[in-house]
Amino acid sequence: MQCPNCANNIYWIKVILITRWTSIKCSKCTIELNRKLDTNFFLLCSFSIAVTIFIVEASLSMLLKVILISCLIVISTYIDSMIIKLYRSRKNKNSLLGYNIIDD
Repeated sequence: MQCPNCANNIYWIKVILITRWTSIKCSKCTIELNRKLDTNFFLLCSFSIAVTIFIVEASLSMLLKVILISCLIVISTYIDSMIIKLYRSRKNKNSLLGYNIIDD
C-alpha cells in the first residue's frame, strides 16, 4: 500500500487496523487515511463465506476444519489489506459516524 498523497509505503499490518472509527496516519506527510468499502471487499467476503461453508460441510475432522478456516481468515485479511485503495479522510463531528472520505 502507498499513501495517495506522497507515495510513502505503508505496511499491510497497519492497514488491517483501519475501521469506520479509526484511521491511520502516513508517517511521511501525516495525512489521515481511510478506506472505502468497494466491490473488491464484497467479492472477497463472498468468496470467503462460500469457502467457509464448503469447509464446514465437508467430511473432514474438526481439527482440520479449524486449521483450514483459520488459514482462510489470515489469507483473506492479507489479500484485503493489499488490494484496498486508501483515501484521505477527516473525523466527523459526531463520533458515532466515524470518518468521512475526502474525494479529490
